[in-house]
Amino acid sequence: MSKKIKAYFGRGVNKIEIELTEEQVAKVKRLQKHIRLKREEEELAKKEGSPPRSIPY
Repeated sequence: MSKKIKAYFGRGVNKIEIELTEEQVAKVKRLQKHIRLKREEEELAKKEGSPPRSIPY
């Protein structure tokens, strides 16, 4: 059985606590990194006035 890890989303009253397996945590971190890179690329493209590049997973 894989180890469960507690994850928290939100702040204050809206805080949600869930338990994830190590595999789910790895997937969430990978997706968060992809979303962050995509957001940064869109901001950079907006500043430069060019279309955003695609970010591979």
